[in-house]
Amino acid sequence: QNFSADDMRIAQVEILLVTPTRAIAKLLTQQVNACGFRVNAVSDPVDGLTAVLRARPDMIITSQEMRTMTGLDLVRAVKAIASVAKTPAAILTSKSNERGAFPGLPDDVMLLRTGDLFADDFAKAIAQFGIG
Repeated sequence: QNFSADDMRIAQVEILLVTPTRAIAKLLTQQVNACGFRVNAVSDPVDGLTAVLRARPDMIITSQEMRTMTGLDLVRAVKAIASVAKTPAAILTSKSNERGAFPGLPDDVMLLRTGDLFADDFAKAIAQFGIG
């Protein structure tokens, strides 16, 4: 079968990134953009919850350590709202990727390690969630 430009579909996938650290936001935005995804980055978890409700992103990535609530608190709040409960979510952590370190972590939330391991963990999350 011959290739045709009509066979191509460009996925318009938007990922909401919630992290209070500008350097992390910039670095992860570049990495996620390089995979062909759009990123909306916010620094405050309350703004992140509002963005989930308004923009309905295809995926949420949130830092675990934030001032007003943890990333775990944010994803549990999202999972408690029926209209957005099925939104794929992942928590960024520089600590362990062991689920036991996050009591109450919903089964459908993934852990993404920061640093050199982020790209591999992100690729696994995208595949598991069926995004893109």
